[in-house]
Amino acid sequence: MSFVMGFFCFGVFYTFGFQIGEFFYRGQEVGPLLVKLASCCILMYLQQTMAGILNGLGKQGAALVSTTIGYAIRLGFIWFVVPIYGISGFIWGTVISMVVSSGMNLIFIVQKTGMAFYLREWILKPFFPALAICVTGRFLLATELGNHTAGWIFAGGVSCLLAVLLLVMFGSVRIPRRRDLKL
Repeated sequence: MSFVMGFFCFGVFYTFGFQIGEFFYRGQEVGPLLVKLASCCILMYLQQTMAGILNGLGKQGAALVSTTIGYAIRLGFIWFVVPIYGISGFIWGTVISMVVSSGMNLIFIVQKTGMAFYLREWILKPFFPALAICVTGRFLLATELGNHTAGWIFAGGVSCLLAVLLLVMFGSVRIPRRRDLKL
């Protein structure tokens, strides 16, 4: 579910980041930052979930080590790269620190549990609905819909609905039946 939500949010912010930024922070140029930070959605969901798994396995020290190394990388980017490249340096530092932390967490979890990594289930199935959001959203934004707020909200809704349908079709998300809801 971490990858499903992460890729879904990536698709939304990558495709509609400019419009969302302008809607909430009119004239402050937040949209380009949302688009650049979109990849952090995938990593943020993954990093937090794996840190929780490590805590549940009694490996709080491993979670602390990976988090500390990730923050050290981020601070290094802030100290050395941000003065030269500005916000782009900060974004790169954030992405790289999350990749390192998530990678370390994944290694710790695999070592502790022997869990296998399922590329198809974890990456490919969530990726294609996110791609559908991007393609459908860009296509609809290129039409007259992209010129006004109600239009891009409609385009976002259509894109997200298509993504949800693909997630259900791929079996990544299951619609609960009535008998599943009984307590």
